[in-house]
Amino acid sequence: VHTSNYRILGFTSAVDSKELYELKKKYKIPLIEDLGSGVLIDLSKYGLQYEPTVGESLDKGVDVVTFSGDKLLGGPQAGIIIGKKEYIDKMKKHPLTRAFRVDKFTISALEATLKYYLDEKKAIENIPTLKMLTMTPEKLDLKAQDLLEKINNKINSDNIELEIKDEFSEVGGGSLPLEKLPTKCIVLRIKNKSTQEFENKLRAYKIPIITRLYKDKIYLDLRTINEEDYDIIVSAIENGLSS
Repeated sequence: VHTSNYRILGFTSAVDSKELYELKKKYKIPLIEDLGSGVLIDLSKYGLQYEPTVGESLDKGVDVVTFSGDKLLGGPQAGIIIGKKEYIDKMKKHPLTRAFRVDKFTISALEATLKYYLDEKKAIENIPTLKMLTMTPEKLDLKAQDLLEKINNKINSDNIELEIKDEFSEVGGGSLPLEKLPTKCIVLRIKNKSTQEFENKLRAYKIPIITRLYKDKIYLDLRTINEEDYDIIVSAIENGLSS
């Protein structure tokens, strides 16, 4: 089991799949590896922590690889099993297969996601998870400046203070549990009501705005905000200040 969902810190070690492959040959038993995050592209080239890819695992001689359809793969929530035909065929005949199989909508969404992987550049540009993870500092800075300008142009109030701040985005469990990525945040300090009250109003807006609260301030992380959502965010802030 690969540690994509967790990390064990301290004096630890893991057996490489190549070593397990030798045991597999010696004792003639199948080798199964659970990769968890299901990454198909080497993300270390984009400055992220290295995670073994599904292809690398298969190339090392693993018979069956299991991983998630969401997480780093970026598709719908699903469990995926790939590997040698003899083992996959046995699984297909098991009575539990019918209970665990996904529906047509999941298959359709997964197919649409996987098609992007035929071209790595298109995958990075079009799969939201990968697009957010690989966003450059320059792009984040431009986004922060643009959103701040939109807020200032629309909202003229003494009840709010705004600033752009360097921060970190946490990728989180299920993918890269300890990874922190430099990001840009717009920080809001609200003067006419409590921060928690204002944050509740953002969450209760017709299109909920999920923020980060820290030291009585509200943080908007530009890594997780799309440009087409700027107007929604501005309207939500305006609504929170006026209500």
